[in-house]
Amino acid sequence: MIVEMKKIIVLCTQSNQDEMLKSLRSLKVLHLDKIKETNNEKLELVSKKIDDIEKTRVILNSFKNNEVRNDKIDNLIDQTLLLNNDLESLKNKEKQITDEIIRIEDFGNFNPKDIKQLVSQGIFVKLFKLNKKEKLNLPNDVFIKKIGNNKSDNFYILFSKNEILKDIDGITLPEYSLTELFSELEKTREIIEEVKVKISNLSSCMDSLDKINDNAYDDYNFQSVKYGMENFDNILFLKGFIPKDRIIDLKKAAEVKGWAYKISDVTSDDNPPTLLKNPKWVSPIKSALDIIAVLPGYKELDVSAVFLIFLSIFFAFIIGDAGYGILFLLTTLFAKFKFKQPKIKCGLNLLLIMSSCTVILGMLTGNYFGIPIENLPKSLQVLTNPFLTGWESAYSIWNKKIATNNIMFICFSIGLIHLSIARIWNFIRKINSSSCLIDLGWFFCSLSLYIFVLGLVIDPSWNWFVLINNYKLMVLALGSICVFVGLLLTKAYIGIVTLFLDIISNFVDIISYIRLYAVGTASLEIALAFNKIALGSNLDNNLTFGAVLILFAGHTLNIILAVMGVMVHGIRLNTLEFSGHAGIEWAGISYKPFSKISKY
Repeated sequence: MIVEMKKIIVLCTQSNQDEMLKSLRSLKVLHLDKIKETNNEKLELVSKKIDDIEKTRVILNSFKNNEVRNDKIDNLIDQTLLLNNDLESLKNKEKQITDEIIRIEDFGNFNPKDIKQLVSQGIFVKLFKLNKKEKLNLPNDVFIKKIGNNKSDNFYILFSKNEILKDIDGITLPEYSLTELFSELEKTREIIEEVKVKISNLSSCMDSLDKINDNAYDDYNFQSVKYGMENFDNILFLKGFIPKDRIIDLKKAAEVKGWAYKISDVTSDDNPPTLLKNPKWVSPIKSALDIIAVLPGYKELDVSAVFLIFLSIFFAFIIGDAGYGILFLLTTLFAKFKFKQPKIKCGLNLLLIMSSCTVILGMLTGNYFGIPIENLPKSLQVLTNPFLTGWESAYSIWNKKIATNNIMFICFSIGLIHLSIARIWNFIRKINSSSCLIDLGWFFCSLSLYIFVLGLVIDPSWNWFVLINNYKLMVLALGSICVFVGLLLTKAYIGIVTLFLDIISNFVDIISYIRLYAVGTASLEIALAFNKIALGSNLDNNLTFGAVLILFAGHTLNIILAVMGVMVHGIRLNTLEFSGHAGIEWAGISYKPFSKISKY
């Protein structure tokens, strides 16, 4: 159920602004609407603090150790950022020294002070390198000495009393010798390691960052709201939405604190947030909606219960294996025992429901890790349903073709029921409007197109099919007329133009439910293939280590692919096919009341 919202304006004077905002934040009832953006020094400071916290978290994570300390370090952020700046400077220094060593190491280890002494006495000195294939052409008064070489170049030092050396491109004289550079490099690296140890020690206290971060975000949100309030003649006010059942809490606070408010109904021009409040048995579906990040709009249908029921059915058909279902079930039960967080428990409850459905369907179809029914124990064969398997255990007869037709018939029937729920639901909602004829018409169209689909893929010789097949065109015509009249009365003329294409689209929606059979069958065939690879045609063979490895890898891969199939196909049938017929665009805004993040 989508909780009814009311529009509200809360007013106060500047003197009690802070007190009012703190009270509203404690109440956790007001979803704020369109807070104006503003530039403010306090906001900038808090924003910078949040950035510094994030930088600190990244730094400490990169030096994280296994030690956990609960020490409170008041200046953890400042210390971390300062040490990181020192580390960056030291790394730059290390690089500069390394580059300098690389630049001059081929000239050998000499003392630059000796060269500077010669320069001070009027002697011109130049270092340069020359490719071994090139020749030297120097004036006679230039003294040259080869001081090093590598595979391609020779390295020289030149001396002259004349300034002619200025015209020769050389290498800048170093400030320090190689010995001094290597010594400085070693010292720098030692200091780098010391700084890293200090940061690593701080990382053991990074759990305290969560508290600092939450407080910073609370401060930022508070200041954003404070400086974003509308001002009219020295009266400050906030606009927003509040659940109808929480209005009494706000009224009590307003009477005590002395601030005013105005409550009104939501209009068609408003865009209120969506707050779902469902029975306990429906609540597990919230985890699926959160994962795919969808939420029905405030004025749309809350299809949580339908979503849960049919997603569980789709999960069972796509996985289709009781063995896999039992693995999911055991894993879920273990996780429920291990994890107690509400959000995790919600997701585990959903998995528990879907796994249970998978086990039931797998038992009825006799599917256990892809083992053929005739190889199953008699106790499991008895549990199978002949309609779904074509297996008659009493006579050891297996008619797969009949079972295939039956399962496809069930898949299309699920599709018809699924889409019909959407149309009938909308018809009831719009019963006082002429637009209800559109949904009634599409219900009849879906029914007739369902018969068309069965005629394409199911054996048309069944007596029951012959009976309904004679009326499919009549039902399609009735549905089309209802849709046409509804569109005409509501002046939705574009819908009249696209009516034929919409009928084709409706046909495609129904036939798309064959994916339940197709993906489930593909999963079964993959399991059978890996069983044959590991064991051959005789499933009674003794298991070798290689066979066990193949079985484990194959079935693990199959489970992963099946779960991906649920995410792609099971979710799609709810969020596209069903939602398209129900008129749900999943454009909801999540209800997020003004409140504190921090628990401290």
